[in-house]
Amino acid sequence: MNKWDLLSLLREHSENSENLEQKYISGEEISKRFGVSRSAVWKVINDLKKFGYEIDSKTNNGYKIITSEDSDILNEYEILCRLKKKNLCYDVIYKKSTDSTNNDAKKYLNANKSNNLFIAEEQTAGKGRRGRSFYSENNGGVYFTIKINQNNNIDTDIYIDINDITFFPLMAALAVNKAVSSLCGIDLAVKWPNDLLYKSGQNYKKLCGILTEASIEAETRNISYIIIGIGININNGINDFPDYIKNTASSLKIITNKKYNRADIICETVDYFTKLISISHEELIDEYKKRLLLGVNISFAQNGRLLKGIAKDINSNGNLITTLENGEDIIIQSGEINFI
Repeated sequence: MNKWDLLSLLREHSENSENLEQKYISGEEISKRFGVSRSAVWKVINDLKKFGYEIDSKTNNGYKIITSEDSDILNEYEILCRLKKKNLCYDVIYKKSTDSTNNDAKKYLNANKSNNLFIAEEQTAGKGRRGRSFYSENNGGVYFTIKINQNNNIDTDIYIDINDITFFPLMAALAVNKAVSSLCGIDLAVKWPNDLLYKSGQNYKKLCGILTEASIEAETRNISYIIIGIGININNGINDFPDYIKNTASSLKIITNKKYNRADIICETVDYFTKLISISHEELIDEYKKRLLLGVNISFAQNGRLLKGIAKDINSNGNLITTLENGEDIIIQSGEINFI
């Protein structure tokens, strides 16, 4: 018997019990179920409490798991349970802290080529676009990377072509958007290509950043894998952010004054993302465009020059079409834009 086996039993027993007293399960019954001593049960109960689970014990009744609406325990077990309910097959690697979940994904060698999900509550060297650092301290946010391995997808009739790369940032932005809307009732806007923003007064504040990377074989130009790193501000308070981003960052908790279960949001995002892989590019562009901020004044760098214009539209490849100050339309294929 390990702690997760016992936790599963406590939850299953509680969910299937009709009244409060029946939600308790005796230490004797647990001992018989797993073939262990009562003292071994007591020891594992205490281990679960150290992980943050609230378990009530009552003489002559036994043990009962207490479920709280604002519970936010994050570990590998909580993720795997939710993925299983959604019939999602990902190998899960959870760490309390890591340098970067994208780095973890690059280093991870998986012989069976299944898809992977790397999760951390803190990154000590989180990366943003163009090599910049990405704020990712352990203050209620969550940082995770989805790794899609090419060999696994050949068997599922999903082959990742090199021309598909530009669509993955859009999929990720749309998946987070849908997950947050579904679980939190919040509509976020997309700043091309994949920053997620919430409008606060006249300003937009950032809740999510996404960094997509790919491994491409030099000779064949085939994709080995794609990794999608996602950082979401969930239960952060305003004072959790450093001064340099306090005016530009927000979180789900700040917006709604509610605390959320991060495991729920991670798995809902992964669920939407997995479904979006299979839809047509045309449908993806249509869904993405509904949430994209267009008609806004932007600046961006191209060929060593700083250009200004208006975000006009996106084309069939997900590239941003911008009208420059001189009236010329220009296509931005990669990089970053800034509002002005």
